[in-house]
Amino acid sequence: MTRTSIAGGPLTVALTLLLTTFALPGHAVHGEDGAAPAPALAPPGTGDQRAYQDAIAEIESSEGAYAGQLPESLLGLGLNLQAQGRHVDAIKALRRGVHLARINEGLYCTQQIPLLQGEITSYRAIGDYAAADERQNYLYRVQTRSL
Repeated sequence: MTRTSIAGGPLTVALTLLLTTFALPGHAVHGEDGAAPAPALAPPGTGDQRAYQDAIAEIESSEGAYAGQLPESLLGLGLNLQAQGRHVDAIKALRRGVHLARINEGLYCTQQIPLLQGEITSYRAIGDYAAADERQNYLYRVQTRSL
């Protein structure tokens, strides 16, 4: 991630939700003493999705439809939708994030990589292997030219 936000802004909210959802410390999963596992955590719900959508709407209203922070929020929304099994909606969000990253950062910017990986995952989940293959080829081009 190349951009940062003012503390408490919509990007901070979206990133906090993303990090707390997918990057839990070991004691949160295995209990404080590590002996007994904690109860299973529920996948991110629609409350998280609403928070991402609100953050996106706030960024769009304050900075416009092509704001540089939108790809990060769209990544969070896309991953949340994937966790709910809503892969078609996830593809739409992730694809928009790729498009905005290209506009703001350049044709082969590294910001696209996690968005493209998410797209590929969702295309594979719905069985659209031709689209997954096309996005995999584009991901390869981005990786070879940006890294």
